[in-house]
Amino acid sequence: MNALAVLSQHLIVLLDPQQIVSDMHEAYRRVRLDETAFGCFMMGPSATADVEATLVHGAQGARSLNIFFLPPHQFPVVRASTSASMD
Repeated sequence: MNALAVLSQHLIVLLDPQQIVSDMHEAYRRVRLDETAFGCFMMGPSATADVEATLVHGAQGARSLNIFFLPPHQFPVVRASTSASMD
């Protein structure tokens, strides 16, 4: 599941507007990996340059991002798995 945010071409995020914070410091303080199955911080479009200084934008990550603001009572319930499987 962790590769989902990195490998996806188009991401859709369901977000409770009450959970928006003012900066990354507050966001990091809110991370609770013991209570969720997945988390990811994304920092805008990527860029890379090779040894010939050819700049490529969008080298990794999603091509598009859609954010839908939903009240908490409309969120689907996703339970964290307690066992790791390596299929």
